[in-house]
Amino acid sequence: MTRAALGAVIAIPTLLLVDYLEKKVAFKECVMEELMGEHGDRQSAQFSYSFRGAGGDNDINTSLAIARLSCRSGRKPIVY
Repeated sequence: MTRAALGAVIAIPTLLLVDYLEKKVAFKECVMEELMGEHGDRQSAQFSYSFRGAGGDNDINTSLAIARLSCRSGRKPIVY
């Protein structure tokens, strides 16, 4: 009985962590697909995702915010 309880105490947080990480990776990939639709290639999309509007670039901030909202709403990424 104690082994089962200990196993549950270890397994449940591990499963929750794995689920969280999978969702985080899927969300990032969704955002990257949205940005690729806007910028045309993965390298430009990765730059926009990493840059995040440093230096006051509002266009990058806006496109990243739109991509995130689209992914959170569950809408499929736009493919041009």
